[in-house]
Amino acid sequence: MNNFFNFKFKLNFAFRSYVFLIGFAILTISNVSQSAIVLNNKNVIEIYTTQSTKPKEIENLLNSNQSVFEQIDLKYNLTTTLDLSKQNDQTDSLSTTLQQNNDTNKYTWLLSKRFLTGTTLGLELTHLDNQYGTIQSVTARTETNQNYFSVNIDQPLFPNFFGSQERSLYNSMSSDYELKKMQTELDQLTSQKDALTLFWKTKSLAKSVEENSKLITEYEKLAQKVQQKKQNQFATAGELEQALSEYETRKQNLKDDKSKLTQGILDLKILLNINEDIQFDATTPETKPIQFSEIKIESLKKYKIQSLKLKSANEQSNSVTSSNLPQVSLYGKYTQSGFDPSNSTAFDEAKDSNYRKYLIGLKLDYIFDNDKSNTDQKIKMLAADIERQKTDRTNTDLNKQIQLAQTDLQTSFDNISTNIKILEYRKKAVADISKNYFQGRTDISFLIDAYNKKNLAEINLINSYGDFETKKIDYQILTLE
Repeated sequence: MNNFFNFKFKLNFAFRSYVFLIGFAILTISNVSQSAIVLNNKNVIEIYTTQSTKPKEIENLLNSNQSVFEQIDLKYNLTTTLDLSKQNDQTDSLSTTLQQNNDTNKYTWLLSKRFLTGTTLGLELTHLDNQYGTIQSVTARTETNQNYFSVNIDQPLFPNFFGSQERSLYNSMSSDYELKKMQTELDQLTSQKDALTLFWKTKSLAKSVEENSKLITEYEKLAQKVQQKKQNQFATAGELEQALSEYETRKQNLKDDKSKLTQGILDLKILLNINEDIQFDATTPETKPIQFSEIKIESLKKYKIQSLKLKSANEQSNSVTSSNLPQVSLYGKYTQSGFDPSNSTAFDEAKDSNYRKYLIGLKLDYIFDNDKSNTDQKIKMLAADIERQKTDRTNTDLNKQIQLAQTDLQTSFDNISTNIKILEYRKKAVADISKNYFQGRTDISFLIDAYNKKNLAEINLINSYGDFETKKIDYQILTLE
């Protein structure tokens, strides 16, 4: 009898010491403090979208893509330049060897515009005010004025005929940006699903800690009763050892779950960008029967994204077609100019078409042994072919994915009801088998098995809720219009 009390004292002391060490962890799950945030399936997404940095990171990635496109688009904006300068020249003249005394004031206004046809137009208006003489001269310096304006044009002819390759590259970048805007919406939903998955995983760990702590209490009571039976010589061989081994196993499981729960809570707080303690709402989300509406594949964002990928790849392929051939372009410049000591006379001459100058020419550019151009063509042509094959399958593949997702979602919904029933059966089994065991009508292994399966059923039910909620977001991503 003394051995029994010694064992009981040691068992109680070990258990209470262990419970004391993990008490704070259990309290954070079972008791709600005023400073803690109570998380549930709904508000975890709200907190994530308003406080987490992850949505901002995804948004900023889109801003970076927009910046790249705007940099391409910038070259087609109207550009203007105003250039004002004053020059004083007192160097020796090469022609007279006399020291000069020249002043030149220059005022220039430039305007340029590039078009998607590859055409570049430029306009220049310039006024020059010249005063020239020598340091040695005693007479006044001579003053002259020059006014002129000119229009210039540059137009590619081959193989970039009126900007065909340039337009293809621009359209490709435009398509890339549009598809990235759509992809960003899907990425935001995917990140919300990741947050929800972490929430349910951590909540499942909290439930496991709670249930294992309860189970430890049950195994402690069981071990004490088996010890009494053994003292009275009613226990079968190995009966006490089975109870004690399960007791030790659950203690170890509780340690492992506690460590994982601590890490899970930390990960969740980092993701949600919060410092407050976290509690989990004990209630389960309301689940309703699923109603699937008719879906038009062509209206889905996933379909549109693939279409834009094909369009972009085709445009990229077109932009490098024949890029290794000689580049031929036409250029021209027309100028009217007036020159006179009097600025008004110089200005009148500049307006007179008799004082004109024009230039027209052809320019050829060629890079010898341009292997890079050949490689670019191979890469972009193959990329276009890949996207073309993917697009051919998109309609069929999306239909099959949606059908499979609907089946998975319905199965996940049904699993909740199934796991609710299983848990009720497991609770009933524990009650009945416990009664039979303590009446000496069944083996302890049946009771241990019932305890463990009931514990597992509790966790499975939580996991089934989490699986259903995350699969709903998967389906939303797949069918987003």
